[in-house]
Amino acid sequence: MGLCESNDPACPCQPERTARRHPAPHSAAASTLEAEQLRLWQEELDGAPPREGDEQEDVVVALQAEIWRECARRVTEGARARPRPVQDIRVRPRSLLLDEEVLAAATTLDWKLADFGLRARPIKGDGACQFRAVADQLWRDQAPAGGSCTPQHGGVVYGYSPRKELHPFARDQALSQLRRDAGRYAGFADCEGGFGAYLDRMRAAAEWGDNLTLQAIADTYRVQICMVTTYLERGFLHISPWGAGGAANQIWLGFYAEYHYTSLEPLA
Repeated sequence: MGLCESNDPACPCQPERTARRHPAPHSAAASTLEAEQLRLWQEELDGAPPREGDEQEDVVVALQAEIWRECARRVTEGARARPRPVQDIRVRPRSLLLDEEVLAAATTLDWKLADFGLRARPIKGDGACQFRAVADQLWRDQAPAGGSCTPQHGGVVYGYSPRKELHPFARDQALSQLRRDAGRYAGFADCEGGFGAYLDRMRAAAEWGDNLTLQAIADTYRVQICMVTTYLERGFLHISPWGAGGAANQIWLGFYAEYHYTSLEPLA
């Protein structure tokens, strides 16, 4: 039997909200596997070398990192959810959904986040939501006012600028990473026109990001991307950077209905 794709909370395949607060008992084998996944997930952070940066940047990093740690604590300790790695980063056709399906999925995600003690920050749905959500996590790009830190070429600055939106910078950095290491990524873009056409299409400001661009973002910024989703069996996913060094930090995104990304933070 295939995975139910319904986003209707009334669907009998959907678990009751109370089930998320009180998870059903697992078998010993499943519990062992989940414990191992959690251990590996945490080791990627604990074993990562400290980031380098100036004092001002380190202060902003510390403030953001505290938010990310609190998200992790609430999901993995409070709700006892276990992360699962994203196994498939191939480029796939986008899903076409009815407005009511999207609304139902958004409501489902809000319920799940509330059970975890999290909430979604408002992210504009204009085709660039993945990069907007990433920019919001890294630089609080969509905050109405604040500091003057801006990204510098070749480095990561965790701050934001009230003068311009930074999501195009996040998109450009992802594309630069894909071009720079094309031999590693090209095989995952099995689409019409090949990898070159994929990169050209992804340059458009309203082109949807996908798992491949998320992998490039994880690799560029050396962050582990944690996602709370509306998937029934894959509700808590992560994408980790490839190569040596591990992840220096986490960022937290919400994702629903194969349609929209949002940025997460703890409930007050």
